Amino acid sequence: MDTIEAYLAKHQDRFDLFHPETPFLQTAELRTAKDETFPLDRLIADVPNGVPFFATRRGELSLTYAEAARWLVHAHAYDPSGIKSGAIGDERVKNGKGYPIGIAWSGWLGGVLVEGKTLRETLLLNLLAADVAKRDPEADVPVWERKPLTVRDESGYAEQGREPAGPVDLYTWPSRRIRLVADGGRVTRVILANGNRLQPQNRERFEPHTAWRRSTNQEKQLKSAVPVYMPRAHDPDRAIWRGLESLLPAAAVQQGKARRNGSHRVCSTGSATSACGWRFPGTSR
Repeated sequence: MDTIEAYLAKHQDRFDLFHPETPFLQTAELRTAKDETFPLDRLIADVPNGVPFFATRRGELSLTYAEAARWLVHAHAYDPSGIKSGAIGDERVKNGKGYPIGIAWSGWLGGVLVEGKTLRETLLLNLLAADVAKRDPEADVPVWERKPLTVRDESGYAEQGREPAGPVDLYTWPSRRIRLVADGGRVTRVILANGNRLQPQNRERFEPHTAWRRSTNQEKQLKSAVPVYMPRAHDPDRAIWRGLESLLPAAAVQQGKARRNGSHRVCSTGSATSACGWRFPGTSR
């Protein structure tokens, strides 16, 4: 705990939701040409933007600071593609609009969470071992250890941009530019614009929370001389147990299919009790 507290104290300004220069996972300078702000249905995933049918929230939306922080993290991970607010200073904006750059990182994945017997086990089973990721700790740092976010695209698609340096960088990748607006002790409005674009090809070394599949279509499109791997998304028309073999290396080998995933690290420990709700043999329900 001493180590954690010392780290949080060192970076406390970067975890302040309303810091004037470095608000948490936000861009302090974010503005539109008309200086507009927008309702929170652009941030809250369970209130469809403009079509609030079957939503449990009604009326003027507002959030506590704690819940707003959670939706902020969610937006960077799962925000869908689409037209966003046009940020002043973003060179990609046309006619005041930010045109689609793709879904946020976690939206590409067929998410897999391995459950251990305790919270400690669950955290350890879902983190990449240092010898697997081969990360550079000097380069692979979270967004709050980098320079404050600006409106410009900092990804590899931009001039002098960059790709994720490792799993820590990937897990905190700023897919959007966001600024929360508070009134009366609650968050009441938001600006949400495009952030750093990110495509999913060949990131299996940094991302263990999905199965991966080789894509010959991507290889043709990219004219790649080396194999291209894509996240294996869940098929909503298929029962989860029917896709279990994609997570088990032995089953994939027996079927003669080439797949990349991190399940061999989990299965070899013998300490995991479930993955995606599937109970491994020999464990109690």
